[in-house]
Amino acid sequence: MRFIGFAAAFVCTFALAQSYSGTFTTTNQQGGTVTLVLKQDAQSQVKGTLTGNNTSFQVAAQATPQGLMGTVTGEQGNLYIMAQYEGASLVVTLAEPGPNGQPNLQATRRIVFAKAAAGAPQSKKAPAEKPAAGGVDGQLTALLTRNAWCGFTYNQHSGTSTKERVVFNGNGTVFQTSGAETYNSGPAGSVAGQHGNANQGRWRVAQGMLHLSQDGTNWTPQQLQVTQNSNGYPIIKSGKKEYSQCR
Repeated sequence: MRFIGFAAAFVCTFALAQSYSGTFTTTNQQGGTVTLVLKQDAQSQVKGTLTGNNTSFQVAAQATPQGLMGTVTGEQGNLYIMAQYEGASLVVTLAEPGPNGQPNLQATRRIVFAKAAAGAPQSKKAPAEKPAAGGVDGQLTALLTRNAWCGFTYNQHSGTSTKERVVFNGNGTVFQTSGAETYNSGPAGSVAGQHGNANQGRWRVAQGMLHLSQDGTNWTPQQLQVTQNSNGYPIIKSGKKEYSQCR
């Protein structure tokens, strides 16, 4: 199935598939409400609707131990969808189909939904945000959350090129997607291949350093170096990789 590569991007697994039935809401950049209504049956088939900005999509997915995986279909086209619970939130990732029909991991959108309480009226007041950190920690936090960060590497020996996109969200979650293209030449000619991955975790800044965690409990500090390119735009160096603002 074409969706297998997208499904394999999940790195967090659960012992049993969870229930995704319910109504979930969030607010888009225009201040409007986006609503996701899902109903899961005994065979873990999930159907529902995704509505917002006067647009409606039909959801058809499967609840698996790795998360919710499927497609959303509307008049404007089709998208791949995957979702997982992150605490009380449902984190949804939408990916556009690429030219080959595979999910384009370089063109994804991440949306965090809150589950509406049964019988409780929805509040239009946005949740309060955490106070911004000050000093060096505040500057680094502002830099990381300013925009998405993209990196590119090329291995001359294997002929593999890798593109990476990292998004640091203000709620402490980080989402990373990467895609690799390989080219091999032989008696039969040149053969090209490609694959992608998607990872998510937690991040925080403390004492001027970035810390990453997969489970929110065990944290690993990251050595970062911030420089500028010839045009004055920031460049983040981490290990042997460089990241610049995604265009």
